[in-house]
Amino acid sequence: MMIPAGNTAKLVRVPDPANQDFRISSVCDRLKLTEPTPVIILAGAMGERAGKTLAGVCRAAVRSDAAIIDSGLGSGIEKFCLRKHLALMGVAPDKEVIYPRINPVGKKNNELTNGHTQFLLLGDCEDDEKWKDSKKRPKTFFWGDEAQVKLDLAKRLAAGRPKKNGPPPCKIVMVLVGDNALCHKEVEAALAMNIPTVILDGSPLASKCMNTEEVKPEEMSDEKKKKLTNTQKEKMAAEHEAVNNIIKKRVFRCPDSSEELAAIVHLLLTVTI
Repeated sequence: MMIPAGNTAKLVRVPDPANQDFRISSVCDRLKLTEPTPVIILAGAMGERAGKTLAGVCRAAVRSDAAIIDSGLGSGIEKFCLRKHLALMGVAPDKEVIYPRINPVGKKNNELTNGHTQFLLLGDCEDDEKWKDSKKRPKTFFWGDEAQVKLDLAKRLAAGRPKKNGPPPCKIVMVLVGDNALCHKEVEAALAMNIPTVILDGSPLASKCMNTEEVKPEEMSDEKKKKLTNTQKEKMAAEHEAVNNIIKKRVFRCPDSSEELAAIVHLLLTVTI
């Protein structure tokens, strides 16, 4: 995949990760990612807000020779990964992103960015054409649906290709950035898999998760409640439940500091706790 005025990135399409014939190991073999590698997963990294702080993630990755997995969108971490020649893999639903443009007037928040070495996109960009011909509605993926693929990819990268008498799997660490509130799905899944999780303060979601006691539902006027759709109410309820589930778990809370983030992530990647 050619990125205008940028580097070349490898692109892999996953039409349906739930398909019984899909294997994440096949994706890694195709990308020649076969050796055990420490992995840092960024959850909800969308936007330049935490850019300078995420430089700490890059320092930890350099020290531990780790790969980084994010959403494929601009978060400010790309320039640091380019400078240090780090592997930065973006996983996203195809329908939620747009491809890098030539001479854009303004940068869009859902645009895939230079600095990524690989992209995994869920769904098929040709599905719309297939739908017209076959009359069979294709499966569409949205933010949150990529969570399990990111975790499966991280597990495969950490373990490497299975070998007889091979080395043990490397460590995986998740960092909750939280610019996209739907990332609570992958954080809950990571905690269920006993993956060490760092809460990076700064976003509304992360700030809630920095609490050590149960968070109460947000108070709002009756007039404001009436304006909410059922979908919005469901999302708010799911987020509130997720926040309290995360608070109950063992997580590592980190202030909005590049130095502290680098130290915590590097420690979790190198020390057994």
